[in-house]
Amino acid sequence: MHNQTQVAVPVTFQQDEIDLKELFLALWLGRRLVIITTTLFAVCAIIFALLTPNQYQSTAVLAPAQQDSGGLSSTLSQLGGLASLAGVNLGDGNSSEAQIAQEIMQSRGFIEQFIQQADISVEIMAAKDWDADSNQLVIDADIYDSVLQQWTREPSSGREAEPSLWEVYEKISGMLAVSQDKKTGLVTVSLEYLSPYLAKQWLDQYVMAVNLYVQQRKIARIKKNIQYLEQQIEITSVAEMRKIKCWSRPVQNMLLLPLVRLWWQKSAPSLNAS
Repeated sequence: MHNQTQVAVPVTFQQDEIDLKELFLALWLGRRLVIITTTLFAVCAIIFALLTPNQYQSTAVLAPAQQDSGGLSSTLSQLGGLASLAGVNLGDGNSSEAQIAQEIMQSRGFIEQFIQQADISVEIMAAKDWDADSNQLVIDADIYDSVLQQWTREPSSGREAEPSLWEVYEKISGMLAVSQDKKTGLVTVSLEYLSPYLAKQWLDQYVMAVNLYVQQRKIARIKKNIQYLEQQIEITSVAEMRKIKCWSRPVQNMLLLPLVRLWWQKSAPSLNAS
């Protein structure tokens, strides 16, 4: 056998050394370019800030309303056990309703319906500024003629002078934000716009529209269940089920009364300028 001798080869590392003197010299020689570039960017930022209209944000914090323990809730609770015999659910489902309400608030169909009901297409699409002294919006004449009350914009190919509902929805979606705190369950809704007054007004209308929509949906669902339950009563021989017949009509009458809001405004809307 041959003895093998291992020779250790020294490893050398070449490190890049920065000459601070040369770096400082390079910066000094290019000082004019650095100063000019920095000044140019600063001036552009100032001009952009001056030309961009202020945006005001209205914010509201919402939470599921506490339902009344008596009245309708008490009656539905008593009725629910018997109704379950017929496979009908008359419960409130507050937690699920709260989740549904949040999804509705962000749905395209609901927002488009709100745009039409509030009639805010001109304010959303044609306003370019807000005059604080007169509390009036400044409408872009190239988009909408306020005197003739007609759209004057030159649309791109495939579009008309009057913006479509989809265009208005896209723009207001960028102004509207809905978020939920997973720990507390509180929902924060905010709306940014040129006018602080319209931002608050629209946000109030938006929350009221959600409440009304959910209330109507809830009433329609329970009334439909009660109608089905009455049909089952007519063909059943179960004595307990017969008791529901004398209760179902008062329950329907109670449903015609305004229900407690699904959401209540925990704090007054706040306004922030940006």
